Amino acid sequence: PIKELKALENVFLKCGETRTITLSVPYERLKYYGQNGWQSGAGDYKIYLGTNAENLFFEKDLKIETG
Repeated sequence: PIKELKALENVFLKCGETRTITLSVPYERLKYYGQNGWQSGAGDYKIYLGTNAENLFFEKDLKIETG
């Protein structure tokens, strides 16, 4: 998939309120099912944050390597 939801946190804020949110994405969630079964999640990713898949307000490149 081009975009796939890996973490979700519902946060309700009052008008003018701010809060720091930490989302964790375990390595196992980055694996995908390919021609040879479950494949490693190593590779280049883009992390997006937003209210939905269309309304994104943050983007970050991420490279994951396995040893």
